[in-house]
Formats: sequence, C-alpha cells, structure tokens
Amino acid sequence: NSFSYCCIFLSSFLYSYYTILGQGVTTLLYHDTERKEYIKELTRVLKSNGILSIVKHNNYGRIMQKVIFENDLDAAFRILNGIEPTVKAFGKVNYYNPNDILTWSDNLKIEKISGIRTFFGLSPNNEIKYDESWQEQILKLELLVSDIEEYKNIAFCTHIIYRKE
Repeated sequence: NSFSYCCIFLSSFLYSYYTILGQGVTTLLYHDTERKEYIKELTRVLKSNGILSIVKHNNYGRIMQKVIFENDLDAAFRILNGIEPTVKAFGKVNYYNPNDILTWSDNLKIEKISGIRTFFGLSPNNEIKYDESWQEQILKLELLVSDIEEYKNIAFCTHIIYRKE
C-alpha cells in the first residue's frame, strides 16, 4: 500500500488541532534513535507527489517557553548553548531541523513551513482560553501570522509540509 498523505504530530493536542489535515501517524521524532528509519519508511510508502506533514517543536519557541512560563533561565541557556535536555517520560531530546529530514530521505523537498501557537500559550489568563469567541479570534490571529517569518521564528511549534518527488 502507498499513501498520498502522512502526518506526524508531536502531541495529542496538536493531533486534535490538526485532524482536518487527514489521516495521521503519531510519533515523537525527538526521543527515538531510529527516527531516520521511520522517515525512510514513511517516504517509501508515500506515493509520488504525496505529502508528508510534520508538526514539531520550534527551538526558539522552546526557549521562550522556558523563560516566560517556567522562569527557568538555566534551561534557556542550555538550549541556546546546544545542550539537549532530558525529559523524564521519554529521555534525551534529540532536536532536528526541517532540513535534517531531507538528509534522511532521498526524495523529499520542503514545500511550506508555518508557525503554530505563536500567541495562544502566552496569555496568562487561562480562563479565557475556554471562551469560544476568544478561541475563534486567537485562531484567526494565529493563522494570519503563521507564514510571517518573524512570527514563525518565535512560534512554539513548526508545521513542515514535505512533498515526495
């Protein structure tokens, strides 16, 4: 079997947020040492001209998260200095950038990169996040800035669309 569309999401939150994108495969490419093999296999079963969609943490957004939400300046400095953190539930975090995926597969190209969650998490008012009207407005705002370079750079997550050649 081959597929026209494969999705990789980094969490169940983003999975439910992006169910409109199609059938998904959920995995954490940060913690598994065989991630290159996963990408090769996904690319193998992807039809020619098919799409691989990956949502991943944005390293710059992660630094903002450490400073703003966790007040953990030491962790922010470690990330800035290239020291990969360890997460209790999953182990060492192995960051990668969108171009790494291109080296793990012979026939993918990047079609589009967008930012996700640029503003949503920054509001200190968690109650408002349950208000449907606010959710609609923040979604509009998020979509408006998702392709603007400066906002992509600080978004918490990155959505990369790859196309198989």
